[in-house]
Amino acid sequence: MEKPAGRTDEIIKWGALIQAMHYGTPEKVRAHLQRADNIDAPLANGKTALMMASHAGRSEIVTLLLEMGSDVNSATKNGRTALIWAASSGHASIVRLLIDRGAKVDARTSHGGTALMVAALQGHAEAVKALIEKGAAVNAQEDRYGLNALMVAAAGKGNLQVVKLLLDHGADISARDKKGRTVLDHMKKSRHKEVREFLMSRGAKEQP
Repeated sequence: MEKPAGRTDEIIKWGALIQAMHYGTPEKVRAHLQRADNIDAPLANGKTALMMASHAGRSEIVTLLLEMGSDVNSATKNGRTALIWAASSGHASIVRLLIDRGAKVDARTSHGGTALMVAALQGHAEAVKALIEKGAAVNAQEDRYGLNALMVAAAGKGNLQVVKLLLDHGADISARDKKGRTVLDHMKKSRHKEVREFLMSRGAKEQP
């Protein structure tokens, strides 16, 4: 079936913008956006231009979009904001920029995850540090399983620096998820021996 000409033109237009978001100059991106009816319209995978730039680490494009009025707290259908996308890629400078421009530091995904949890899971120490400095809730728990940043940090990438950062800023080493499991319980299948030993030295225990 032949696609309507208008729809084809729209696909080409957004495709060019997506290309510019990743590889183009701010001037080129601005030119594309000035022809757009809504700079916060969903593009690839439901992400807005601001989310894409934040995820890709394009700080100059992020700044441009914010100056053009992009909604810093706009979210995808699953609740991911530009801040969460930036945190997932470890772009600490963009994390700070977005929060300074009004991003909600503890915005939740549809499952209750936060930017801090995402950054901790991926082992992005600088992003974790930036979020903590900006007031992120260290002991927040996501809705599905009751996991917190410390649990996902230890059982995920197992970045010892991230684990230390969280504990040094008030993470509850005795916290339990919805099934009563502690951070050590989540590490039973983990190969991060150094992290496990460190947590035990700080008083972490498994459930009885």
